Amino acid sequence: PAMTDVIAGQVPMMFVDVAAGIANVKAGRMRALAVTTAQRSRLLPDLPP
Repeated sequence: PAMTDVIAGQVPMMFVDVAAGIANVKAGRMRALAVTTAQRSRLLPDLPP
């Protein structure tokens, strides 16, 4: 439900794990800003840690 609200524009942002959000990021429905790890993600290597 929270991810649906982000996609619909009802919630401005959320923290989500890469595996749960990658499909929506790649489809352009969500914008990823960064990852919350010390190293870059292998799944989204362009995002800063």
